[in-house]
Amino acid sequence: MKQHFQINSKTGEIKGEIQAIDREICEKYEFEVSVTEIQTNYHNATILVAKNSIQTAKLMINLIDQNDNEPKFTQEIYDFKLRDTKKFNNFFGCVTALDMDKPNTPYSIVNYAIQNIEFNDIVEGVFKINQTTGQLIQLQQLDAEKKINYYFNIIAYDNFNITGSLNTTCLVRIDVIKTNSERLKLSNENWNDINFFHLSLIFFSTNIFSFFIYYLCRFIFTQCKKKKNLGNLEGARV
Repeated sequence: MKQHFQINSKTGEIKGEIQAIDREICEKYEFEVSVTEIQTNYHNATILVAKNSIQTAKLMINLIDQNDNEPKFTQEIYDFKLRDTKKFNNFFGCVTALDMDKPNTPYSIVNYAIQNIEFNDIVEGVFKINQTTGQLIQLQQLDAEKKINYYFNIIAYDNFNITGSLNTTCLVRIDVIKTNSERLKLSNENWNDINFFHLSLIFFSTNIFSFFIYYLCRFIFTQCKKKKNLGNLEGARV
């Protein structure tokens, strides 16, 4: 406690060492202060302490929070990959920044906004961010043939971005992945040819199966007939 607070033994004035006090480490201090009544005998230069002249008091010091912590992102760079066929107006990712100031106060509440970076990569109307949750939303269909990368900054600020607000930024990189959306386009003539081919193949396969069944049944019938004739012949000999 001595490294944090000092008391003037004559005046009772208490001073705190500002550099040693941090509310984020400890926001409340409790200690006792003793007061002693001293009787002085000037004749023989002796100091006497009267009985029951020592009194104590308990002090409690609560530190008031100051906005001395800026928001900090959990990552310096956030990477996302989006297919150019992904449905837009949907959430696709999230950034997060934390502020170590007192919880549930303006100093610790973080809000977000998108910033274009130096070479002016325009993202307005393409992406947006939920200013309270940090969720990223795609606003329109992407086209990998026109643009395959997007770069922009997210700024996180506390104290509702008013006087005394602190902020920090992170980089967001988005790669647009091309999806093979080409479809086989057939003319009516080609489509008819393919249909004819498929129908012929089905007809041919069906006929082969029918012929197979026919000859299988004929073979079985022939074998049964032979056995019957053989049985009749043996009966006649008997």
